[in-house]
Amino acid sequence: MRMSERYRRLTGWNKLAAWGSVASLLGLPIALWALFATPIPAPESRKVASQASSPESILGSASSPAVAPIGTSTAPEVIEIIGHGYSQAMYSVRQRDYRARNGLRELSELESGKALSAMPPNTFGFIPSIDFAMDRGDVTTWLPALRVRRFSTPDQFEDLPFEVIARSGRPPAVLGFSTEGGSAALAAAETTKIVLSTRPRGDLTTLVSIPTSRLKRFGIRLVEAGPGRSYFVVDAELH
Repeated sequence: MRMSERYRRLTGWNKLAAWGSVASLLGLPIALWALFATPIPAPESRKVASQASSPESILGSASSPAVAPIGTSTAPEVIEIIGHGYSQAMYSVRQRDYRARNGLRELSELESGKALSAMPPNTFGFIPSIDFAMDRGDVTTWLPALRVRRFSTPDQFEDLPFEVIARSGRPPAVLGFSTEGGSAALAAAETTKIVLSTRPRGDLTTLVSIPTSRLKRFGIRLVEAGPGRSYFVVDAELH
């Protein structure tokens, strides 16, 4: 029987199935060509594309934040002007408020007497002004080894010590009183020198915080405020 005769005898559904088979055979070469002609990305490429389209790549995640953690900057520490117009009478009260605002605690009994470089974070202590008694050249080598006391006890010259603080993520800093103009010029980088006192005296009524990493050299000298009245100041030079 001829092929045309067989085709005429097929039902409508059989004819539809026959033409579907023909279409599948004709489409097979096209499908094979598309499969082998399209490049398959390497595993690393697929990984990068997946990361780029994921929300974590834009917003960051807990394991890989989008910004650097706070405190990792290598920029030089700035000079901080804590306040103006200090007096002997109000110094203790204002300083307690400053420590509380910054979360600073007193050194414990077993933490006292250690080197400045070993101060626990978020603590405060004291270094006698006599420890700055001479110009020793570049202080960066020996300053970290100075011993920190727990209490503000006067030294053998009846002079009160400098307060030092250690805040988390920052180098220890020395607190001292200077003139309002001198501290402003130092903070604005208009000078690298400043006169510091352990307590507010005369024109030295502005409290500043100077990171120890910025100190280059200093020496102590005796200032005569009047007959029978004198006190020590430190002449500091910064990097």
